[in-house]
Amino acid sequence: MMAAPRDVLTARPGGLADAVGRSLGARRPALAAVIVWVVAFVVLGAATIGLGLLLTHVLLPAGLGAEDASWSRWFVPE
Repeated sequence: MMAAPRDVLTARPGGLADAVGRSLGARRPALAAVIVWVVAFVVLGAATIGLGLLLTHVLLPAGLGAEDASWSRWFVPE
């Protein structure tokens, strides 16, 4: 027998959405949505900036950075 489909928009008891809903339950839903959106935006921005810094300062200067510089010198001879 197949299990009955579960509503995907219902928060799982004890999950992250349930905890956020309980902590912001007395406030307006629009305010809760804005708070969650801002937190997600900050986390995504920090992850993107961190990955960019990792690539440009740690990984690329030792590997692809030198290769890229050699291609630039080949296209524009001195």
